[in-house]
Amino acid sequence: MGSVDKFQGQEAPIVFLSMCASQGNESPSGVDFLFDKNRINVAVTRAQCMAIIIYSPLLFDTCANNLDQMEKISLFCQLTKGA
Repeated sequence: MGSVDKFQGQEAPIVFLSMCASQGNESPSGVDFLFDKNRINVAVTRAQCMAIIIYSPLLFDTCANNLDQMEKISLFCQLTKGA
């Protein structure tokens, strides 16, 4: 178990990505950090067989403050679509 940063360059058969913030706008690290596409990419591509993303449904209610945040939130929604 470790952070995305600690896991970079390593792999595991199954990866659990926890994004259980109550709401994106209330995340202590901020919307840009929470929905950072590079960090999410590193997390899910470390999985050899399966990546499981655990998230709060309230993340879909996150308000974007600019176009960059809107793109990040949209990518997260696409990634989790049908979950």
